[in-house]
Amino acid sequence: MKRVTEVAGLVLVLLVFVVGCSSAPDREEADARAALRRATEAEAPTFALQELTLAQTEFDRALEEKKRQDERFRLLRSYGVAKEAFLHSNELAEGALAAAQRNRAARADESGRLLDQAQRAIEACSDTLAGAPPGGGKGVKVDLAIFKDDILILAGELETIRPYITAGSFDSADALSLAISRRATALQEEIISTSRKRR
Repeated sequence: MKRVTEVAGLVLVLLVFVVGCSSAPDREEADARAALRRATEAEAPTFALQELTLAQTEFDRALEEKKRQDERFRLLRSYGVAKEAFLHSNELAEGALAAAQRNRAARADESGRLLDQAQRAIEACSDTLAGAPPGGGKGVKVDLAIFKDDILILAGELETIRPYITAGSFDSADALSLAISRRATALQEEIISTSRKRR
């Protein structure tokens, strides 16, 4: 009797295992698909393309294996490999999401530094103008008044950059910051040159 009970128990365990492996991994597929969608929405195609590609490749492999099992005779189906691949794809997609967030933040910091650099260049212009010695002819005074307007224009343009950074248009933000920095540096040199004429 004991022997029969042990055999029956073993058969039950095997049956549970077989049924488990023969059940389609629909939940795992849905979870992996959702993780890929979250990573994509977090701009992984831009900021974590390699990680996202790995996750998508594993997901596609899982789909192929699931399809292969679907085409088999029902009692012979075994979804264990597909399930593991979906779980792995989910894990890789979560990694892609984290990498995208991390890399995007780093890129935003880089653009922020260029914006700060442009801000300092404008402030240096303003300080140079404020420190210009008094005197000089009418032409010099007109030039200095124009320089003051130019500084205000540059400061106004600077205000347009932050929305680009917020929106993730980092290349556009960087181009504007660098252009303003160059113009501010050139303007400062003009102010210095004009100031010398006042002495």
